[in-house]
Amino acid sequence: MAERFQELYEKAGLPSGVLQVIHLGSLPELEALVARPEIAHVCFTGSVAGGMAVQNAAASSLKSVCLELGGKDPAYVREDADVSYSAVEIADGAMFNSGQSCCAIERVYVHESVYDQFLRKLVEELKGYKLGDPMGTLLKFLLI
Repeated sequence: MAERFQELYEKAGLPSGVLQVIHLGSLPELEALVARPEIAHVCFTGSVAGGMAVQNAAASSLKSVCLELGGKDPAYVREDADVSYSAVEIADGAMFNSGQSCCAIERVYVHESVYDQFLRKLVEELKGYKLGDPMGTLLKFLLI
């Protein structure tokens, strides 16, 4: 997805190379890249460990950073919960923006006394979701 944003910025006139999307495989690679003096700002999406590595590497040169870190955001459904309401809200929390949100619900803890009821409601809710290519909607949004 980040590559598509880069492509759209360049189509809109941003000079090639100003915005760069880079995928790295290790923390030492990440730290070495962030520490380079040519880099003025880093936007990082990834793990907490990766975010700490970015922050530490950037601190030595006082460059700015933007961190979007994963938290394995849980949801809890208690035995006294409104199960129908919870199922709708949890489905939205997990699927909003195709699940590509740093605060998307990634796991759900459900009290055993309402588990079966919650699961039925959640499945019912998710059956109403439509699968497809979100880029058509995204491009329409960006071009408006």
